[in-house]
Amino acid sequence: MVVGYEYFGRPYVIGEAPGRRPGLPLAGARRRIARLLEIEPEELADMFHWQNLLSEWPGYGPNGGSEFPMEAARAAATEITQRPLILLGRRVAQAFDVDQPWFVWRDGLAVCPHPSGLSRWWNDPEHTQQATEFWRTQVLTGSWRD
Repeated sequence: MVVGYEYFGRPYVIGEAPGRRPGLPLAGARRRIARLLEIEPEELADMFHWQNLLSEWPGYGPNGGSEFPMEAARAAATEITQRPLILLGRRVAQAFDVDQPWFVWRDGLAVCPHPSGLSRWWNDPEHTQQATEFWRTQVLTGSWRD
């Protein structure tokens, strides 16, 4: 048995909250990650467990993005005990009390930049290449199991 894979199964991808309109969990994230991997978003459905911390859209925040009630997010994070986890964005990482660099696996956790179109991180082609490398070489190959 490969340590990690049989025990943990598929990684959980954890986002903030559903969008304003109903739909699949993390639909926008799935589209961005699928583009990085050059596959269709539907192909990602069975590769990961997709879950948001919050069960409903919390409304607009002060900067045009969504509000993020940290106390509610932290309470939800304490109920997620599965591993491995891929946390999407710094706010989700804060809810889990995780402070680590992007794309580094530690204790069954990795943090990736939030895949929102509002995140300027994605405007730099080098950053997009880093994200592509992470999803292709670490996530899809299962190196997180090592």
